[in-house]
Order: sequence, then structure tokens, then C-alpha cells
Amino acid sequence: MPGWKKRVYKLDANHKWKAKPGYQVFVADWGAVRFDFPAGWIPVPVEISVRLCDREPPDNDAALEVSVTHLAPIDWSDLSLAYLLRATVTDERPGTITWRGDVVEEKRGDLEIAWKTFRWFDPKEGREACSYACLARRKHTQVLITYDYWREDEGRFGEVWPNVLESLQVGEQPPGLGKRGPRL
Repeated sequence: MPGWKKRVYKLDANHKWKAKPGYQVFVADWGAVRFDFPAGWIPVPVEISVRLCDREPPDNDAALEVSVTHLAPIDWSDLSLAYLLRATVTDERPGTITWRGDVVEEKRGDLEIAWKTFRWFDPKEGREACSYACLARRKHTQVLITYDYWREDEGRFGEVWPNVLESLQVGEQPPGLGKRGPRL
């Protein structure tokens, strides 16, 4: 895809970023976002985001999508992520919504996280899908992560979302690389 360049950088030997067994570490934008995702999944650049798929599209059954936004250097604390999530991430899908969960909010120090889940029936595929959406913000970095898979694959893909949320880090630098990229 034009505009995308894959680069591989060697981290310092003491970087301490380790994924749990069966997972690998995803890092974007010089450490603006980091989380663990299943080993062997395939990164696919999409416009202004990166999609991580269990198999090469269109044969994939699950996909995580990540986009990073660098915010203006003002105080964003009065703008609730739950409000933003409700306002910007709709559960509109080509099919019928079959279930909606409540927005879940979490704070880990200065990292704010809000996420929700819903299920919907895809008339083209004739089956139900599970979808998740998360907004996370730390200082002047905001991340949107979405995750979709077929409900019948819950046994294969159900544990991915909790692992992504548990390992999620936002607005940090990779150890051993020093300060690079836009830092506000």
C-alpha cells in the first residue's frame, strides 16, 4: 500500500517486552501503542490503520484493527472516553444487532480505557459476529482498537480481546531506542 513502509528495529537486549506464550508483541508509532496479539497473525496496512488478521484476507475469521492519533497538547481529561466511544463508534453493521454490552471504563495510572462489545447477524454470511471497540488515551496519544470474529469461533478467538486489553500500553517509548517520532 502506498505510504506504508515496514521497518524492523532491534531493541536493546534489556528491553523487557515479553509476550505470554502463543502471543507476540505489536508496537506502533515508536511506542505510541503496544499490546500482545496471537503469534502468527498477519499485519495488513489499511489506509490510516493496521489490521492484524488470523489469516490472509479475505480468508480470515478474525481481525484486530489499530489506529493511533496524536492529540493537541491541551488537557483532555474533561472529555470522557466513554462519551467519545458512544459518539464515534457506532454498532451499525450491514445486519441486525443481536446484543449490546455496556461501555466499560478503566484507569491504570494516567492511562484511560473505555470499551464496548456487541453482536450482530451478518445476512450475507448467514451467521453472527462478535465485535469490540476500545478507545484508550494517555497524555496526548489516543488509540482506537476494534476486534471482530465469528461467534461460532468463540473458542478460538474469545481470549484475544482480554489479552489485548490486559497488555495494552499507550504513549510509551520502546526501551533502548531513545526518544523518536512526534512527542508532545
